[in-house]
Amino acid sequence: MQAIKDAGINVPAFITVGVSAALRQLLEFGLFHGDPHPGNIFAMRDGRIAYVDFGNVAVLSQVSSWSMNTFILLL
Repeated sequence: MQAIKDAGINVPAFITVGVSAALRQLLEFGLFHGDPHPGNIFAMRDGRIAYVDFGNVAVLSQVSSWSMNTFILLL
């Protein structure tokens, strides 16, 4: 986290982008990165997030995707 701060990146904004990206991947596109750790997620200087190493990415079935979206809407 310190390296992100040292690079001049707005940490709260970066976290918001990361959470939004993960939720959008899962809820909108029905897929997820199965190995999200600091070595696979890069903080770009302009505030964007870059995912690498797509060896463990999965796609949800239509039923799973519908169920997850419905569950979240009901929260």
